[in-house]
Amino acid sequence: MHVLTRSGTCKRCRNWSSALSQSILAAVLLAHGWSAIAEEPLKLSADLPEGQAIVGGKFGGYYFAAKSLQEEYDKFLKQVDILRGEIRRGELTGREASERVRMLEGELRKVRETIESTKQLVSIGTVSTQTETFEFELGAEKLLFLANIAKVRLIGWDGPGVKCVLAKTVVTDGKDPDKQLAAIRLVHRHGPAPEDVGRSPEEREADFQKMLATPDGQKLTAEKVEQIRASWKRILGDRYFGAFQGKPIDTLRIEGLTYQEGNQHVQFEVLSKNGDGRAGSMWQRDASLTVYVPACTAVGVRGGSGGFTAEDLHTTLLVRGIGDRDYNSRSHIKNHEGPLTIENIALDGLEKVKGDVQITLTADIGNTSTGYSGGQISLSSELPRSYVYRDIEGDFTARLLRVNLKLSGVRGLVDVMNDFGDTELVVSEPLASGVHQVFSQSGNIQLRLSKDALDKAPLLAVTECGTVRSRRDGPPLKDGNISFWTEDTRTPLTYRGFATKSVSESPFGRFNRLRPDAGSLEAPGLDVINRAGTIEIGPLEE
Repeated sequence: MHVLTRSGTCKRCRNWSSALSQSILAAVLLAHGWSAIAEEPLKLSADLPEGQAIVGGKFGGYYFAAKSLQEEYDKFLKQVDILRGEIRRGELTGREASERVRMLEGELRKVRETIESTKQLVSIGTVSTQTETFEFELGAEKLLFLANIAKVRLIGWDGPGVKCVLAKTVVTDGKDPDKQLAAIRLVHRHGPAPEDVGRSPEEREADFQKMLATPDGQKLTAEKVEQIRASWKRILGDRYFGAFQGKPIDTLRIEGLTYQEGNQHVQFEVLSKNGDGRAGSMWQRDASLTVYVPACTAVGVRGGSGGFTAEDLHTTLLVRGIGDRDYNSRSHIKNHEGPLTIENIALDGLEKVKGDVQITLTADIGNTSTGYSGGQISLSSELPRSYVYRDIEGDFTARLLRVNLKLSGVRGLVDVMNDFGDTELVVSEPLASGVHQVFSQSGNIQLRLSKDALDKAPLLAVTECGTVRSRRDGPPLKDGNISFWTEDTRTPLTYRGFATKSVSESPFGRFNRLRPDAGSLEAPGLDVINRAGTIEIGPLEE
């Protein structure tokens, strides 16, 4: 095991105010029979200039800008949301809708740029930072794993080994920040890491046989043995990081960031007269890791929820988002060569990928707000974020709950399920021959197609109770519908919409793809299904 110890420079920000308050944590610990005595937490505050709105944040502080700018941005954002609702309900169609969307998005961009250029950072307490670097050679397996690191940046490089840059940040009242910084350290270990990546089937079976060899295990009936085996497989059979299981791998982790490792919460309050205020708690210590990665077999990341970026990598990349979430962070991947599998990460941008892509985000990981009005308390989620994915030389698969996705330049097969968000698919060259799918429960689906987009993949666009629209200057289509019973023969389903006119098959034959007994689901084609939302089909915009 190697521990990073090399030190860099330290920068400290202004100490606005600080005070100690009596903590009830020690009493809670004693009530649960714990002997550890927690330190009293810091209580810090900061005053913002008058009439300011909080427009973002980073560890140890908040960005603020004129409240009028934030109100203008919120106004345009609400107008975009209203416009999307009008499109879903069919109140606004065609070129008019596209032009209004572009206009509002342009206004949003201008206001956002003004906010970004004028915002200022107010720190809470004394913020101290320090950077450290560490290098090592990868083992023979060429497998690199980052364990439980929330803020990650991966950069491909031509170096002979791995270079890590650890950026540490602590918030104090100005007293002894060096002690807090020293408590954060990067640890490198080479060897099997089942506690981080899970156990291989062979390791699980070996453990299972050891259990059976115990006196209690020998008393089990054959039926009970199989029940336990199935339970173990269900609980311990996660193969997400299967490429790393049962092998000597290089593992990186940051120590000193959990409560058990001495990290404490800091209570804080920031306030702007006639503006925004914020109160809550934050960890006293924070860290982010930048890793320069040479060409290797695979990179695995468990973490990334505080912000994840990857650039210029040449490897298989698997990311599973866990840990403290930073709602102000933005994540992206670009110039990547190799398969990508991303789970539970708010990946805002994806660009220039050579390899198959799988994105899974089936939980709402956005922030929530609580409001009090008219004698009611309401809990609501923030508006869905907009993701832009383009230029993918491979198959693209996404399982999404609610994001606004714009997808273009996919040269392989497209398989998107975006249950409650809007999806725009732009196809500027013929789709690859094969089965493509875009599905939504109630989001808006927009297809922007070149004249030859459907040469190898005929289109089927249908809904159960929503709306399907095709512009007159779009591809030639034939309307129709089909009704059938589900496999249990009890529930009737009816789909209606449009299908591509074809010489080789009846236009209505495309609708048979929806039948569970049709046996034609492997036939090439683009199936666009929106159960209750709107589908719009049109040409590429000039």
